[in-house]
Amino acid sequence: MSSAPVALALITVLGVALRLVNLDGRTTEYDEIVSIWFAQADPAAMVRGTAADTMPPLYYFLLHLWQGLVPAPDLLAARIPSVLLGTATIPLAYALGAALLDRRSALLGTLVLAVSPFHVFYAQFARMYSLLCLLTLAGALLLVRAAQGGRTRDWVGFVLAETGAFYTHNLAAVNLVGLDLAALSLLPVIKERWRFVLRLGAAHLAIGLLYLPWLAYLPGQLEKVQRAFWIPRPGLTEVVRTPIFWLFNLPAPDGLLPVLLFWSLLLLALGGLRIVRGWRAGEKTTLGVRFLVALALAPVAVMFLISQVRPIYVERGVMMASVAFYLVLAWGLSRMPSRVVRAGLVAGSAALLALSLGSYYRYAEFPRSPYREAAAVLARDLAPGEVVLHDTKLSFFPMSFFRPDLPQGFLADPPGSPNDTLAPETMRTFGLSPTDPDRAAQEHARLWFVVHQRALDEAQDAGVPHANLARLSAGRTAVRTERVGDLLLILLRAEP
Repeated sequence: MSSAPVALALITVLGVALRLVNLDGRTTEYDEIVSIWFAQADPAAMVRGTAADTMPPLYYFLLHLWQGLVPAPDLLAARIPSVLLGTATIPLAYALGAALLDRRSALLGTLVLAVSPFHVFYAQFARMYSLLCLLTLAGALLLVRAAQGGRTRDWVGFVLAETGAFYTHNLAAVNLVGLDLAALSLLPVIKERWRFVLRLGAAHLAIGLLYLPWLAYLPGQLEKVQRAFWIPRPGLTEVVRTPIFWLFNLPAPDGLLPVLLFWSLLLLALGGLRIVRGWRAGEKTTLGVRFLVALALAPVAVMFLISQVRPIYVERGVMMASVAFYLVLAWGLSRMPSRVVRAGLVAGSAALLALSLGSYYRYAEFPRSPYREAAAVLARDLAPGEVVLHDTKLSFFPMSFFRPDLPQGFLADPPGSPNDTLAPETMRTFGLSPTDPDRAAQEHARLWFVVHQRALDEAQDAGVPHANLARLSAGRTAVRTERVGDLLLILLRAEP
C-alpha cells in the first residue's frame, strides 16, 4: 500500500491538533460576534441584515444551522465549523497537488498548509474565510479535473463550488478571475480546446444565473465596504507583505518581523530559481507548476490592479492563492540539489513557524484584546447605579457577548469613520442602537468608560484630545483607572 494516504492522514491530524489549540481560551474580536449574532437571527432577518452589511449570507446560514444543533451556542461552538472547514482544506490541497505535481510535492505543500499560522488563524476564526478557501480551492480542483477529463460532474461541481463562494464572500469574483487566468496555461495540452472554452463560458453563465438573486444587493455592499472600511491603496509594501502573511501570518513581534521578511524572500528566491530551471529542463510536471504559479499570482495581481481604483487588497480574500503558493514552493524547494541546503531550509522554516504559531496563540492586543478578562473586572467592580459606556462597538460587542447581564452601551461612530460599519437594518437585526452620551451622563453620576489604548495614542499623535473621553470628562473626574491588556476601564464621577 502506498505511504501517501498514511502521510496525508498524519498531516491532517497535525492540522486538526493545531486548529484546536486554545480554541476556547483564545481571545475574540468584533467580527466574530457579528457572525454569532447574525447566526442567531431568524433567516429572514439575517438576509435583511446581511444585505445591508458587507458580506453575503451563506456562512451565516451554515452557522445558524450549526448553532441549532449544539446544546449551548457559545464562542467555542461558533468556531468549530471553521475548524472543520479549515481541516477539510488539507486533503483537498493534497488532491490538487497530486493532480498537477507529484505525491512528494503535494504532501510537502499540504504540510505547509497544515502548520501555516495564517490558515490556523482563520480556521479558529468564526468568519467566512475558511469556507471561502474551501469552496474556491474545490473550484480550482474541479476545473483541473474538467480540463483533464471533461466529465459533466466535474463541471457541475465547479459551478456549485464557485456559486457557493460567491454567496460566501464578495471577493469570490477576484478568485474566479484569477482561476480563469490560470486556466489559460492548461489550454495548450487540452485536446478539445474550444469545447473546454465553451463549457467554461457556459459554467460562468450558470454561476451568474445562480447568483442573480443576490446581485441586486452587491452594489450597496461594495459601496458599504468602500465607505466603512479604510483600506489603503496597495503598493510594493503590501505585495512584499503577502508571502509573509501566507507563510507566517501577521502581526509578528517586532524583533521577529525582519527575520520573517528575510526568510520569506529567501524561500521565494530559491524556490523560484529551481522552478525556472525545471521549466528550462522540460520536466514533466512543468504544466502543473505553471498552472499553480498562475493560480498563486493571478488573484493577487487582479486584486492589486482593482485596488488602484477601489482598494480591496486583503490577503485573506484570496486564501486559495496561498495554497497554490505552498504547493509550488514545495515543488521547487524539494528539488534543491543539495541535501544540506534542503535540511537547513526545513529546519529554519520549522523554527520560524513554531515561533509564529506561539506568537499567534498568545496574541491579545487590538483588535483581539482581552475582552473576556475586562468584562470580568467590570462584573466584579461595577457598583449599583453605575453603567458601562464603550468608546466604540469594537469593544462593546465582545464584552457584552461575554457578560450580557452588565448595563452596557456604545457610542455611535462618527459618520464615515473606519469603524462606521453597521447599517440601520443590521442594527435592527441585532436589536441594538448606540447610546446617547449626553443622556447617559445626565442619568448616571458614575460611569465606566471603556477605550482602547490605541485610540488614545492615535489622538495624542494627532495632537488632539480623544473626542469621546473629553466629552464625557466634562464636569466629571476620573477616580479610578483599570488597565486590562491594551484596554482602559476609566471610572468617571460627576463633580458635586
